[in-house]
Amino acid sequence: MKQISRRTLLGTTTVAAAGLTLKPLLARGASGDIVVLSTFGGALDKALRDAYLDPFTKATGTKVELTSNASLATLKLQVQSGHPQIDAMVVVAADYPVAVSQGLLEPVHFTHQNEMNPAMTKEYGFLYDTYAWGIVYDKNKMGSAGPASWVDFWNTKKYPGQRSLYTDLSDGSTLEAALIADGVPVNKLYPLDVERALKSLDKLGKSNIVWYSTNAQPIQQITSGATTLATAFNGRVVLSNKNQGTNLAFVLNEAALGGSYLTILKGAPHKEAANDLLNSIAANAKGCVSFAEVSHYGCVNKAAYGMMPASIRGSLPGSPETAQNTFVKDTKWWAANLDAVTKRFKEWQQA
Repeated sequence: MKQISRRTLLGTTTVAAAGLTLKPLLARGASGDIVVLSTFGGALDKALRDAYLDPFTKATGTKVELTSNASLATLKLQVQSGHPQIDAMVVVAADYPVAVSQGLLEPVHFTHQNEMNPAMTKEYGFLYDTYAWGIVYDKNKMGSAGPASWVDFWNTKKYPGQRSLYTDLSDGSTLEAALIADGVPVNKLYPLDVERALKSLDKLGKSNIVWYSTNAQPIQQITSGATTLATAFNGRVVLSNKNQGTNLAFVLNEAALGGSYLTILKGAPHKEAANDLLNSIAANAKGCVSFAEVSHYGCVNKAAYGMMPASIRGSLPGSPETAQNTFVKDTKWWAANLDAVTKRFKEWQQA
């Protein structure tokens, strides 16, 4: 469930039961002239189709059918059935190493790898969208004097008041933030020194922390004045400013980058066409610009950032302007250590 709170923003549909059987989506020819892509649904589907899928269909004649049932449970069900009806799926970063370790994905044969950000490119897929988790403050209250780093966030003398921090360690990056505040460079975070991170949180002070578990909470807390500073995903901030008329600032400096992988299911009925689709998306710099303008998420294509207006490029996760001062979460480390670290974190919280 830890991923659902954020995905709800985009209109997520989840699998209701492990025994769910998907009905055939379309009658497909043996030539692979249709690719079925499973996503989280919602607002991003239109941006995805306009930016990437329609240009792919126009260029190749291969149609892309979208279905909004992406989840690790659906992925397992499809592959283990032996006759998957889905060709490609969006997989959240936290689930990607699990899917790989369980043999649920086909390797992707990249034809445009030199055009792709290597930090976002893996053997079995790539991050087609990148979002960021970082510091948020209210510009109406702080103007240009808001925090610019985790050291600032930890500075309770300069910024008195409570802070909103995410209790979900793998989805957010609370421990990473604590380490950066304690002097660890963004490129030296992993493997995480958990005890050092907890001591850093002690320095911030438990009385200064308001823990949140859903991603609407920090926006509500900071706009209501319940907290002085907050942490949140950049998409939440963008939508709050757009839809609620708030004036929140998101700090990309030292932010954690996450995202969703585009992958191909093991045994996909049209894996060659799905492979062509993934390569088309990765190589479509113009599509990335279009997608970023709507979603405010970054993409894997390196050339795309040079085509964007500076006002958009400078605010996107993964942009060249911010790449040196952000970090990509090590999902493989988290997959191997999540249970033990979560247990230790809860012990610290209750002490």
